[in-house]
Amino acid sequence: MAKQEPEKKKADSKEAPQQKKSLTKMLPFIVIILLILIGGGLFAFKMINKKPAQNQSTTSTEKTESTPAPTPLEDKSTYEITPAFTVNLTEFSGKKYLKTSIILEYKDPQIKTDIDKRLFQIKDSFITVLSAKNSKELATEEGKQHLKDELISKINVIIGKDKVTNIYFGEFIIQ
Repeated sequence: MAKQEPEKKKADSKEAPQQKKSLTKMLPFIVIILLILIGGGLFAFKMINKKPAQNQSTTSTEKTESTPAPTPLEDKSTYEITPAFTVNLTEFSGKKYLKTSIILEYKDPQIKTDIDKRLFQIKDSFITVLSAKNSKELATEEGKQHLKDELISKINVIIGKDKVTNIYFGEFIIQ
């Protein structure tokens, strides 16, 4: 029995170096797999967090020197067109949508009745203009201002010359 114990120890000592050799051969593969998993996880995390940031930058209205100072609304009235507009944008790659609520500003309170009477025409013209745009045009402040000017001219053609003085976006989401 005493002889068998040393033989077992020798056999165990031979197996230990073989296990160490196979472990050292597998170690680079394990490290590479871990790096790939960590890199993929970081990439996925950045992509998930990047999309809301793009939407926020699209919906934020940053003030620059070219933006005129807001005028007081003491002598002006407003009219919010409800519900908010949701339209498909003209995109070459993929589908994008615009959801926006529009508030009209005018001086003469009598214009509200004109807007109410022609609301269906106003909505139709706004949908036509909005759906002809693409996300690149609307992503910049200049693009949004150009859209406002275009919408003001459309509504003034419908209800009368220079009756609507300004348009505000209550929300502006491109997705």
